Amino acid sequence: MRVTNFIIITSITSIFIIGCSSSKDTTKISGENNNEVALINETEETKEGEKINTGIVSKGEKEDPREKLLADAIANYPDSLVAMLKKTPCYGRCPVFSFKIYSSGSVNYYGKANTEMEGMYTGKLTDEKVAIVLKKIEKINFFELNNIYDTNVTDFPSVNVYANKDGKKKQIIDRQGGPKELKELEALLDEMIKTVKWTKS
Repeated sequence: MRVTNFIIITSITSIFIIGCSSSKDTTKISGENNNEVALINETEETKEGEKINTGIVSKGEKEDPREKLLADAIANYPDSLVAMLKKTPCYGRCPVFSFKIYSSGSVNYYGKANTEMEGMYTGKLTDEKVAIVLKKIEKINFFELNNIYDTNVTDFPSVNVYANKDGKKKQIIDRQGGPKELKELEALLDEMIKTVKWTKS
């Protein structure tokens, strides 16, 4: 009888310990996910008044929460926004900024960190330059590309590219592995920044 009681008590104690351990693990995982979601929901308010996501979360093979966040962000962009290039932080001194092109040719630049221009700037692109950007978007079949190109290395910065053409709207997160055509569009938008005569707001 004593042996039986000892076995029962030992079993109950083991179950209790395992249960507590699982609870701690679950709390830790939940906390990590909350931090990631908080990062992706961090917003910046631009001169045009719309709020956009500025963060990133880790990849997930089954369901990537960024897909919905991208859709939510796009829904908040004004129809006049035709293209955007945004670069996010890394653990080093990566440039952090957003560059937006509107159908009127008006452009906004918001330098957040590690850039020559920090703060909000406004400027103007010619109709010809806006047309060059739109033509490039069409040429690379931007709207047929994946929404997310990612890597397991979380230290890498992300490049977010948005385009709005002929009623189609799409934003792509490119942390690593984006195709050559997408890199070409990113480079073109980077070059456009250098051609603008900027005025600090």
